Amino acid sequence: MYARVVLEVEPGATDSGIVIENRVTGGAIPTEFISACHLGIAIATSKGVLGHPVIGVKATLLDGKAHSDDSNGMSFQIAAEAKAIG
Repeated sequence: MYARVVLEVEPGATDSGIVIENRVTGGAIPTEFISACHLGIAIATSKGVLGHPVIGVKATLLDGKAHSDDSNGMSFQIAAEAKAIG
């Protein structure tokens, strides 16, 4: 499995929950995997680093990389989850 995800997590405008913005250009992450990235970010922030939800943040998906044979939705979900709380 292969996926590379670059994202930025910063304080958001809302007091609860998270805001996810997609700024990927040029097909760096194929469109069919963007929703998997969103899911990974949502899972990571719901668990947090110490088991408590992370709220009031904005996650911006900036860049990434896929491999034609080795990438799938699960690989992008795991990569985004790791980056969101890492």
